[in-house]
Amino acid sequence: MNTTRLTRLTDLSRLSHTRPTRRPGPGRRLRRGLAGLVLGGLAVAGVTACDPNAAANCAVDCIEFVSANAAGDQVMVAGKGGVFAEVTLYSDAARTKVVGYARNFQLLGYPTMPITKTYQGLPGGNPATVQLAPATTYHYSVRATANGGPWTETGSFKTQQRTVKVTITKIELYDDSDVTGAGELSFDLRTNGGPATRFHQNLNWASYNVKDLNHTQTYTGLLPDVTIQVRGSDDDCTFSTCTAPAHRWDAVGSNGDTQWSTATTTVKVPGTGGSGSFIMGTPASGFGDVGFNVWVSWSVSYYPA
Repeated sequence: MNTTRLTRLTDLSRLSHTRPTRRPGPGRRLRRGLAGLVLGGLAVAGVTACDPNAAANCAVDCIEFVSANAAGDQVMVAGKGGVFAEVTLYSDAARTKVVGYARNFQLLGYPTMPITKTYQGLPGGNPATVQLAPATTYHYSVRATANGGPWTETGSFKTQQRTVKVTITKIELYDDSDVTGAGELSFDLRTNGGPATRFHQNLNWASYNVKDLNHTQTYTGLLPDVTIQVRGSDDDCTFSTCTAPAHRWDAVGSNGDTQWSTATTTVKVPGTGGSGSFIMGTPASGFGDVGFNVWVSWSVSYYPA
């Protein structure tokens, strides 16, 4: 492998990476070899490295770089030949706050190294796999062994930003909650319990009617488990306008002046970009409850922060 080839690999992984601080092990320093071990996103990109099982010497510098994949749940290490690598991740530059650990048990037995809580004194409870936050700088210490060493170095990288777009395309109202006449309906959208956006209001909407919509909301900084909620509420105040309490997103709720119901679905978005769609609905409507189905589509993309 030559230097140009390695630079192309780095570009493909969209790395934001500081120059590492290296601490060599014993032995004389050899000329830098350029055989590569590429774990994680580089292999996914379809790039073929030099023979990853070629002899490496970690008595001298045997690591090219460390970074995370776009999803933030795997760590990739580029080394000069087959190495046994252990990576500890920290949230602070002083490297006192451990957030994850990755270990390559079988050299190239695994193409990626999942970031876990298994080692380094992290809590062992769920989730066992660590999810790094998007658009965030993390610091690392990597320890590699192969034919000598170990070789240890430190550095940092920044995870990519995750952008999720949620589009509401249709609502089917099957119960406006009013015994007589049409309902005064409002609909709100939120993700992961964040701020809500009112995307549709109809003050004369009767049961068994469908509305075609095209409302898109864009969110950044979300973790891959995205909980999407749509709340429909009916205003029954006589001489004023009433709305559902901002903090109430019950499956079914009422405060006497307003009735509301919430449809909820959680989507795990992929770490390589993608899209999908689904239909979700409120629980079976009882007497005086708002009941509806909503058509939702979503897409996710990543870019260097």
